[in-house]
Amino acid sequence: FLRWLDRFRQTVFGGDLSPGGVQGIISALADPVGTARFIAGGGLKVTEGQVARRMAQHPDVAPGFIEATGINPLGGVTQEFATGFLTDVPKEGKAWEAANEMVFRPLMMRTMDVFESSYNGALRAGYTREVAGAVGADDAMKLIPRINYRLLGQSQAKAAAHRAVLTSVSFLTQPISMMNDATRGLLKFGLKQPLTRTERFAVQRVVTLFAAAEAIAVGSNVHYARTHGLDEKQAALDSLNPASSRFMSLILPNGGKIGLGGPYRSIITAIAPRRMKIAGLEEEVLVPFSGVGNFAKGKMGPGIRLVQEEGLNRDYEGNQIRTGDIPVNILQGLGYILTGSLPLTAGGTARA
Repeated sequence: FLRWLDRFRQTVFGGDLSPGGVQGIISALADPVGTARFIAGGGLKVTEGQVARRMAQHPDVAPGFIEATGINPLGGVTQEFATGFLTDVPKEGKAWEAANEMVFRPLMMRTMDVFESSYNGALRAGYTREVAGAVGADDAMKLIPRINYRLLGQSQAKAAAHRAVLTSVSFLTQPISMMNDATRGLLKFGLKQPLTRTERFAVQRVVTLFAAAEAIAVGSNVHYARTHGLDEKQAALDSLNPASSRFMSLILPNGGKIGLGGPYRSIITAIAPRRMKIAGLEEEVLVPFSGVGNFAKGKMGPGIRLVQEEGLNRDYEGNQIRTGDIPVNILQGLGYILTGSLPLTAGGTARA
């Protein structure tokens, strides 16, 4: 049952090629210079042969990468980011699986780039090869969120059980770990205490990510407000306010929005204080961590979340799913399950 549930999750997320997209956007926002160089060097069109040549050209780094991360660069897409039941569709299934591989391969090459940079930097700082490898692997697998169940001592069955109940184990654990390192590093910086290499890396990447994401968010929202006769100052404030739906979001010309920063954005919206009505108090008060409930709900695997939402008759936004009488309400419920079982983009479009 858990294997089936995991494949259902793979179909919704891997079928949309969204893990590759989210990881790629995070890399671009957190390290725009490195990502730009990677793209300029043809990094978006990576073949398996190029990965093999890269490993052969860096014989001193490739073994360290494999040893420290537990990842085989030529091993292809991991189970966490596979395409699930779509693979079983005749003809088109194999083509979609190949497309997923094509999206995933540049991320592998980018992960190796980040590892090599951090690894060589740690060696220059006087670290041993083993410690430098651990630092490099930690940095690379946090910047481009990914974990390896083998390094955690998990069996394949245990890893599948963890994956089945969440949207993505990597997107949950690695950004939180990076934010933790960055918070500790900023605190040490304020107290004028020395930072570890991992903390310096996290501070640099997280600060760059939020600065880049907010620059895009504020710029696009202000432009939208200007062209539609809205309050430009309020538009800028909305883009900076975690309680606003436009926080860290690219605003499209038609008013639609695309969230930037993926899991990092959701972490901030979860912990940021929001004004709430408290029993016994006349005025609303700021309550920190008030978004943790929505954060947890957003990390639930699609299969589990569909059952919960159907049971409560409320979608993720709190809207009623079944609004009519029999047989309309039955069709509405079935339609919600159907669209929730499709890859994200197709399901969202069909539901709209």
